[in-house]
Amino acid sequence: MLEFDSQTRQKLQDFENLLKLHNSHYNLIGSSTMDSIWQRHILDCAQISNFIADKSARILDIGSGAGFPGMILAILGYTNMHLIDRNRHKCDFLKIAARRACVSPIITQQNMKEFIKQHQTKFTFITSRAVAPLCDLLPLCLPLINKKSHIILLKGQNYKQEWQSVPPELRDKLHLKAFASQVNSESFVLNITLQ
Repeated sequence: MLEFDSQTRQKLQDFENLLKLHNSHYNLIGSSTMDSIWQRHILDCAQISNFIADKSARILDIGSGAGFPGMILAILGYTNMHLIDRNRHKCDFLKIAARRACVSPIITQQNMKEFIKQHQTKFTFITSRAVAPLCDLLPLCLPLINKKSHIILLKGQNYKQEWQSVPPELRDKLHLKAFASQVNSESFVLNITLQ
């Protein structure tokens, strides 16, 4: 199970409180999950750290939204985080959260297609949670990865159907491994690499 030192746990709890404070203004998460932020959002995202040993790895979090999983990883000590979201209000919240947690992820408000046009460098890891189905998300990831890269995604039980909806010519280029979530019995962590 996931364990945190006291300083990291405090930063994560502070982030949870900040999220509760700003949620009505920024519309960050659904009201139905407000009472389960720690379990449903924070711990769910923190489990990605089990797949990324190098805290200095170049990581892109697509559709960071309320900071899941990108801000959580930054709080856990990942120092080369790039968070992207097209929503200005959510990026404003992420900047507030980063200052409060004393972390320095690069936060970009931009559409992914524009981001891809401007960034030719590759990322070691790409993360995402609850952004888009695999058939839409994976084509956005491909230009940003190489043979050493991993796409780490948090998905629900329907990930197999999503995988089958990915065009075969794209699916044939990729290798998928699914791991049961440590936090939610109905969720999975996907680790996708180039063949």
